[in-house]
Amino acid sequence: MVKGGKVVGIITETDMIRALIDLEET
Repeated sequence: MVKGGKVVGIITETDMIRALIDLEET
């Protein structure tokens, strides 16, 4: 895990966005 919560937050947000796009593109 990265010490900076910022990186983790960015990864989580990107993951959620990618998941949403995946659901809409299905």
